[in-house]
Amino acid sequence: MTFSSTLTDDRRPLVLDTSVLINLHACTYGERILRAVPNDILVPRIVANELDHETSRRNGEHSFMRGLIESGEVTLADLTDEEYAQFSILTSGSPSLGDGEAATIAIAATRGQHCLIDEKKGRARAALSMDQKEPAWSLDLLRHP
Repeated sequence: MTFSSTLTDDRRPLVLDTSVLINLHACTYGERILRAVPNDILVPRIVANELDHETSRRNGEHSFMRGLIESGEVTLADLTDEEYAQFSILTSGSPSLGDGEAATIAIAATRGQHCLIDEKKGRARAALSMDQKEPAWSLDLLRHP
């Protein structure tokens, strides 16, 4: 079975969830992969803040995220009022999502961008929020030409 990336011909900006950043860091080529992808890359500030804890500092995820920001590979995105309203619905509804997933979906859906989420529950809610368009995931970045 061959897997191709759903992002190949999609030049919309990509909005990354925490799990995607963790996977990019774990593969050791994350910065190189993001540099090679032609799309603009956004990371919700809420997602970046999720990597600002002791465990992420110890295993290098925090410095990986900071390096991406400092090099300009990713841009931090703050929620607008409209996005915050959608974020609130996603974090308080049933089933509720984590803050990072909710922020990623809210930004991508509101701005017409492409979200990347790995968790099953987040992917299902993203598809509902984005008119049944399937979100991408880490593997799409790894398989991008």
